[in-house]
Amino acid sequence: MSQLTSIGSGGPVPPPAGVFTLTGNIDVGGGGPTPVPPNGLGNINIVGDNEITRVLDNAATNTLTIVNPSSSTDTATTVGFVPDFLLALDLGATPGVYEIEARVAAYEGTTPSGAGWKIFATVRTDGATATLIGVNNSIFFAEPAINTASAVAGVNVSGANSFDILIFGVAGLTINWKSTSFWTFVS
Repeated sequence: MSQLTSIGSGGPVPPPAGVFTLTGNIDVGGGGPTPVPPNGLGNINIVGDNEITRVLDNAATNTLTIVNPSSSTDTATTVGFVPDFLLALDLGATPGVYEIEARVAAYEGTTPSGAGWKIFATVRTDGATATLIGVNNSIFFAEPAINTASAVAGVNVSGANSFDILIFGVAGLTINWKSTSFWTFVS
């Protein structure tokens, strides 16, 4: 059985019987809203811009997966005071600017303790080299075990044209990390 979930309702919203296509909200030429058919890969573009959102339909399992191609969810685990990467975003060959927002959560189960970061960064690429224009890590909350000088979630740009979320663990602790990142690109 297929189900749609309404944002804010928290519960399933059954689709009307016999619905096999999505209907757009644009009235073209006065003929009413136009259908939004799947492309050759079975994707249904619900926003009109592949940089924003698209739906991947799997008829075999009756599932719709909504994805944002300009986003990433990443995980890592640090054991002790070691560095790791949550995100390594290849900036590509097209010159332009990325505005990046990342939410990072950290959890340590033995104390237990948690921490969270909100990271904002702007990066320019010439197609070969990344240049950090600016970063703001001003939103940070942590409980005492993780709130040390060594527990860090920050950004790194490399000459290899990459933007990275770099993390450092805490000596004697095993920390599980997760980030959700979104970016906007213009060239």
